[in-house]
Amino acid sequence: MRCPPKPGATTAAYTDQWSDMKRMIAIVVTLAVVLTATPSSAQPRKPLRGIDKVIVVVTVDGDAKPADGDLAGFKEKVEGRLRKAGVKLGTPADARLLVPKLVVSVEATKRDGEDSYLYAVQAVVMEIVTMERLGEVHLAMTWTASGYGIVPKADLGTIDVTRVVDKFLKQLAKDNE
Repeated sequence: MRCPPKPGATTAAYTDQWSDMKRMIAIVVTLAVVLTATPSSAQPRKPLRGIDKVIVVVTVDGDAKPADGDLAGFKEKVEGRLRKAGVKLGTPADARLLVPKLVVSVEATKRDGEDSYLYAVQAVVMEIVTMERLGEVHLAMTWTASGYGIVPKADLGTIDVTRVVDKFLKQLAKDNE
């Protein structure tokens, strides 16, 4: 920061300094206004608040897909975990009633030259949401969790989907305290 000009010196440097100071004051005032204008009713985001029932959808892709196409093993693991935690399971008919969907996706890929598979599991909650600002209704992903690992071919059908379901249940309990 420069000092005020000495007597007899030009005031150009002092004027530039004053312009910089006014600009800084304007920035500080703008920030103060923006920060104080934030609604005081803003609350921490609780994406799973109010959910007590979900429709379970399980998808399996890649090398994890059973040869017979039967996904019952994966779906039973997910539904069993949810039932045990007291979450009601919806039916396809509930989709019209705007019941959220818990979509659990499993994908596996055989590793080159090895008898093991890389896998990824993702759980996503899909809900109908209203954007208040725009007055529009959309299908949106409101929560997600994932996991990954390596399993031998013999264990491909036992990929642990329960970890991501447990993450869902933990967040559900936290959001509904």
